[in-house]
Amino acid sequence: ATAYNVWVDRISTTTTSQFYRASNIVGVSQTVTKDFPIGKYRVWVQPVYGATNGYYSAPSDIYVLTPTAFKSAPATQVVSRPTISWNALPGAVNYDVWVDRVSPAQSQLIRQLVSTTSLTPSADLTMGSYRVWIRGIDAIGTAGVWSPVYNINVLPTVTPIGTASSTFDRTPTFAWNAVTGAARYEVTVRNATTSAIVYNAQSTTTISWTPTVDLPNGPYKWSVVAVSSVASGGLKSAAVASDIYVGGRPTIVAPVADSSLSVKTPALTWRPVDGAASYELWVDRTDVPQAKILFRTALTATSFTAPAALPVGTYRGWVRAVSGTGTFSIYSQGVRFTITAAVAPGAETVLPEYQLTSLSRSDFTQEEQFAPSRSVSESAKENSVNAHKRICGLGF
Repeated sequence: ATAYNVWVDRISTTTTSQFYRASNIVGVSQTVTKDFPIGKYRVWVQPVYGATNGYYSAPSDIYVLTPTAFKSAPATQVVSRPTISWNALPGAVNYDVWVDRVSPAQSQLIRQLVSTTSLTPSADLTMGSYRVWIRGIDAIGTAGVWSPVYNINVLPTVTPIGTASSTFDRTPTFAWNAVTGAARYEVTVRNATTSAIVYNAQSTTTISWTPTVDLPNGPYKWSVVAVSSVASGGLKSAAVASDIYVGGRPTIVAPVADSSLSVKTPALTWRPVDGAASYELWVDRTDVPQAKILFRTALTATSFTAPAALPVGTYRGWVRAVSGTGTFSIYSQGVRFTITAAVAPGAETVLPEYQLTSLSRSDFTQEEQFAPSRSVSESAKENSVNAHKRICGLGF
């Protein structure tokens, strides 16, 4: 023979004749130039003698059993039901998924046939290490070889629940979601200013924890780590820190700091404070200095909308909380915002005649001892008090 012809049929639910043909091959082997889907194939070889073709050989069946490839994913999964994904395998109509738990060992914890290229467990996986394999299966049940093993650690992040971002309670209860397979939890409370650890509860088996000693007023960051059993390797989840302010200081969430507003009657919104009976709102105009252009006490909602149009200008607002026992928090961080919309003639809010010469005050009443810092010149103090009275009287 001077050459060879090759004929390949694909054997599936229907036979694809001449799926591959090659003619006048010199030598006794050939590497095909196209990918074959997984499955069964039937091959014939025909010798060529110069200008004459010989008889085809007896058929020979071969199988293409390409392994499935996983899509790239983190080795540590932070949810209890991680989605396992892989690349589509040509010729596969189903995929056989095999999952073992490493410790404590359990073979075929999941063994499932799916037609898609991903699988999300129908139940939570316990904290621990797992090994996963996939193989493709064609329409007539021919299975490819198993993929290389994919090793993952399932270490769900602990999610804080039900704990306010600010509270008057100096022994607040910290609570979080349960993590399947967690043997215990580690709670850490840090001073948000200094990062110093205030509490470090190393072995809490419940899903909440309460300090036994009062926390001083101030900002804190707290986090919880779930720890698996010794049998599962004593693995730890990642810590996610949450903020809490002990002492009831509110946080304004709208308007956003340094934002420009087209609405002339802006709404100020703040996060609720645990233990607050009411709130006090204070807004100054800063481009044309004027204190308490908006001032309200005894607010029971966590939002307040200016009842009258504000002039175009720049403002700064603060909120403080009042507990059920009459304790005042310090004021929130000031939020600066600008009113940009033009006010129709005659619709602009009438402001008091008095204007401040600066934005810090030293003439606080006892009730204003926690107010935002501001002062006026000595010659303006009396006018400041009178202006405050006029503002309150006008009701805006």
